[in-house]
Amino acid sequence: MLSSAKGAGPEPGPDLGALIFRAGLFDAGWYGATHADVALSGLDPATHFRRFGLALGRLPCPDLAARLAPGADPALIPPTLKPAELAALRRHFLPAKPPARAAGRGGRRAPPATPPEFDEAFYLRSNPDIDLSRAASPYDHFLRWGHRRFRNPAPDFDLAWYALTHGHDFATPDENPFLHYLRVGKARGDAGCPPATVRLDPAGARPCPPPPPGLSLCRI
Repeated sequence: MLSSAKGAGPEPGPDLGALIFRAGLFDAGWYGATHADVALSGLDPATHFRRFGLALGRLPCPDLAARLAPGADPALIPPTLKPAELAALRRHFLPAKPPARAAGRGGRRAPPATPPEFDEAFYLRSNPDIDLSRAASPYDHFLRWGHRRFRNPAPDFDLAWYALTHGHDFATPDENPFLHYLRVGKARGDAGCPPATVRLDPAGARPCPPPPPGLSLCRI
């Protein structure tokens, strides 16, 4: 008689979204203010995080790295998290550091020059969890890891929106949207983010003037 367990797949991992909300690690105000696409989606921050943010590796709160890091103050770790659950969250949000690359003939590689369109202060303020010990500069971090997790380079540049709008013109499917903008988009006048929402002010609104004589308007 064959065992019923034969051929069974691996046990599913814990529901990271449920763990985060149960442990009180989600900051709706911070998440919505940090990621402009939340408001554009029409979803509340919690729903957006469950559907998209978690898969993109977005942090649920600004101090998650400090609260989950190995060796962190035990008082910062939510008591509802079991050791296996804590380990699962660390694997998802705190990936292991890759091995150091060997230096080339000229020694350590020169850090990339930071273009003026990259807002370093904004990048650091919006991503307090990043580990700059592995990067030559905030811009170097953005080029190597940040853009893959949709960490925006400036308040007026939305990586996800730009990729959806201009991705058909990318040299490769995984091209960095910001580099495409610097290479092509800026020169041809492409916007880096969606236009601001236009709201009608009823107090200042005026009725349309009547049509000229002999001209009829089509009303739907």
